[in-house]
Amino acid sequence: MREESERIRIIDDNTPFGVREAYRLIRANLQFICNHEGSKVICITSSVAHEGKSTISYNLSSVIAEGGSKVLMIDADMRASNIQESLGLRTRYGLSDILAGKLSLENYSEAVKEMDDKGMLNVMVCGKYPPNPSELLASTRMKDLLDRLKKEYDVIIIDGTPLCMVSDILSLSPIIDGYVLVARAEMTNKKVLANSISMIKNIKGKVLGVILARKKVKGSRKYGYGGYGSYGSYGSYGKN
Repeated sequence: MREESERIRIIDDNTPFGVREAYRLIRANLQFICNHEGSKVICITSSVAHEGKSTISYNLSSVIAEGGSKVLMIDADMRASNIQESLGLRTRYGLSDILAGKLSLENYSEAVKEMDDKGMLNVMVCGKYPPNPSELLASTRMKDLLDRLKKEYDVIIIDGTPLCMVSDILSLSPIIDGYVLVARAEMTNKKVLANSISMIKNIKGKVLGVILARKKVKGSRKYGYGGYGSYGSYGSYGKN
């Protein structure tokens, strides 16, 4: 039985200033890393469920698009996705259909929804849950799809599965530029997080950084942050 996913929380004009600024800070850090590392395809993951990775994946994609980059967010959680429902998206096809050969690579746009008028923010939904998500993500067809998408988009954000629950997204390591881990303040166990980082490094994957979600920042109310610098801490691992 699949665990029910949390609905993603979308930032808008009513979102506390500190939260929006936190996303912009993460964007700036990623841009700095990407300019030095040549990163373009980034997978957002977490150790376990309910740490906020889907919320961060979408909102970070949105903020990057606001900065002038054409962004595609790919929903690669083909086990317990909540993005399509949360965003109210309706498509006939999704990522699983492309990887299973039900939709050609040339027609991938049938699985993509434009989220703004300028076409800068786009979402590829996961599609129907397949019986073999690990095999599909590890297929040469996934590599071919990313090769095609990199020609069309400036940045690709992949919303993946939690690392300590299933190993689906580890197979992406050779064809992406790195992983960003989400850890939820006062929830994520440090040993579990360290294990997740080790899992990535053991397959010679690159950890670009860790985002600390829902971190209460002392004194933030004074500056109108609403008490939380939500998603505001970002640690880069760089070459270490």
